Amino acid sequence: MMPVLLWTDALIFLLTAVVIVFIVYARSKPHLRAPWRRVLTGRIAAASMVILLAFVAVGLLDSMHFRLPLENNGNSKETHYSVEVLSALDVALGSIRTQVEKTYSAPFATHLFSKETIERKDGTQMRAYPRLQYGGAHLAEPGEDRGQDILLRSLLALVETLLAGAIVLVFIARLLGRRTGHSTREMVTAILTRNTALPWRTIVLTITLLLLLIFLAANLASAYHVLGTDKVGQDV
Repeated sequence: MMPVLLWTDALIFLLTAVVIVFIVYARSKPHLRAPWRRVLTGRIAAASMVILLAFVAVGLLDSMHFRLPLENNGNSKETHYSVEVLSALDVALGSIRTQVEKTYSAPFATHLFSKETIERKDGTQMRAYPRLQYGGAHLAEPGEDRGQDILLRSLLALVETLLAGAIVLVFIARLLGRRTGHSTREMVTAILTRNTALPWRTIVLTITLLLLLIFLAANLASAYHVLGTDKVGQDV
């Protein structure tokens, strides 16, 4: 792939670098570190920090642009690249970017929002709502199967979230245990009972809620247009 640096990307990377330098500098200065530590002892501030970091991560992914190489069908050894500039976020979203319908559709719909003239097998024509090419295309009977399918995918996302949340909890407890000399089990108990200097339970819960949204979006968006499609058929 060929990296592409837009001027907006450069500004975002510069701002991120400045923030990182300030954090490193502030950690070595007690008079700068103490106020921020007092702020982070609040549960609302800790949860807000996690959400802010999630937004920053999405912004950085959307700022890493590149062009993919084209298939070389000839004997030339020179690599040619696509004119389309993609971001790491585009790649992470996968099929959401490429599964384009004809026009408008409602959230979780299996048919277009507007009627079209459809030709029947016997040659006659009728006005009806045609099936979407991608949204709910795996369902044999959309009217009967869609609700159950959405429920099962949501339950799967919940199970994945619980497992991922448990891994995050154990990982944080293990790191804290190494710093404090306690076992992982002791730190898990301390986190769950709010017996820590920082509100780690709030942080873990916030991360878990974000993971729930991610898993829900991943499981549902792979089969449906979660927010519907716009005029040109792209996901809203």
